[in-house]
Amino acid sequence: MKKIVFLWCILVINVAAYSQFYKSDYFLTKIEFGTSLTYIWNDEALNDNYIYHELTWNLNGGISVSKYLNVGIQSMVIVATKYLPQDTATYNILGGFAQFNFINRTNFRLFGEFSLNFGDFCTAVKENYYGEPYRRAGLKYLGYGGSAQAPILKTKYLFLEVGFYNYIMLNKIEYKYNYTQYIIGINYAFGKLE
Repeated sequence: MKKIVFLWCILVINVAAYSQFYKSDYFLTKIEFGTSLTYIWNDEALNDNYIYHELTWNLNGGISVSKYLNVGIQSMVIVATKYLPQDTATYNILGGFAQFNFINRTNFRLFGEFSLNFGDFCTAVKENYYGEPYRRAGLKYLGYGGSAQAPILKTKYLFLEVGFYNYIMLNKIEYKYNYTQYIIGINYAFGKLE
């Protein structure tokens, strides 16, 4: 957690310096908070004795730096459940992100995102036949993806977000695979929206 706070402070200081150097009229003019859920399911039981489900809850907050750049932090809580035998585990991923707006209007926003995250959700096969994730401290992830968001029912500050993200584990772990997440979420923004 200390690493994330330290990295966030370094990022904010650099962004503030950038903003002052280029005299951005958009620095801190918009603040946005969001939440989303991702549900991954496996309806097919292998050998009639194994089913796996995964629910990810993402909370995030960010600020505008310029018309085309937002930065922020995110927290993901992943609840993985397997059945037969039943077992549930909770994992956490925390990090910072930068969003690059391709289209940034009051009624529509399309952006790409890069992030650096830390957590304990290890997506690698570890001596089990089914290859389900397991807990391992000290993991680092590089994330990338994109989203589109549009106002909900012509509201000015409430948005529906739909997107897709891929997280690459940076640690050297054998048989690792990427963690992917589709996003269906709601964002609340206030301040200057275009």
